Amino acid sequence: MPVIFGDIFPSSRISVLTGHAHDDIKSIFAMHTLAEFLVANPTRRAIWIDTLGVFQGFLFRDILMLQFLRQHSDDRAVEIDDELTKAIENVQFIRVFDATGLQEAMLELENSFVNTTYQVTGVDDSDDEVKGLLVIDSISATYSRAMANDQPMGNSFQVFSNYLDTDMLATGHAYMESFLKLLGKFSRTYNFSAILINTAVVASAADVVRSQFESVTQKPSLGPTLLYLVDFCTLISRDLQSGVYVFEILADRWRATEGHLLSFELTNNFEIAFNNPNESIG
Repeated sequence: MPVIFGDIFPSSRISVLTGHAHDDIKSIFAMHTLAEFLVANPTRRAIWIDTLGVFQGFLFRDILMLQFLRQHSDDRAVEIDDELTKAIENVQFIRVFDATGLQEAMLELENSFVNTTYQVTGVDDSDDEVKGLLVIDSISATYSRAMANDQPMGNSFQVFSNYLDTDMLATGHAYMESFLKLLGKFSRTYNFSAILINTAVVASAADVVRSQFESVTQKPSLGPTLLYLVDFCTLISRDLQSGVYVFEILADRWRATEGHLLSFELTNNFEIAFNNPNESIG
């Protein structure tokens, strides 16, 4: 079984995984990415930050078992069960309730990693080896309401003001900007691949970042602030007639993979079968 998910999201960078608000495929795709990472890197560290309170533990275990079976052709049910337990123990699950909680969780992670063996110096852009994986499900649930109403975020914003280039009011946009800069620093310092799950909103013809297909009228939510501060933006859309999903790279900071596609189908409610696994995504 070829490594698919690990070849998609770049190391030490921030990626956005966008999809329809009412479709679980974004979380399922991220779970497959996490599971493949854990199977391939049993000693590496992974973090899943849940902002919705809907993480499905049993579903993740099924996906993790599937990845183990795909990468180990021999039948070692007992050993795989032990490896499953060890792999799950390598995942740190964090539950947060709002933007302030997400900021605080990120600062706590930063502090916990200081002076650890995970720290790297001078991340080489040619180094594709991922030392860790961090998933946030979802970034849109955390910031969309505050940004839509341009709500002030409170005094705790001052803690993160060092990550802003200019003096900005503590609005939802500024709060998200400070968080993304903190996350970017964390990803580069510790060579973590960060995946932010995001909902989609209706796109317009004037949008610079949107699908290459006219029939796909979706774009990432949270506006241009998000797109300027991340490295990699993707979209999962679905053809309603065939049921086939298309994973599309909308934006790549290095312009190396923009427009690349992977199509896949979802079977048994959680298994992802790529239709073109041998085509290069990057």
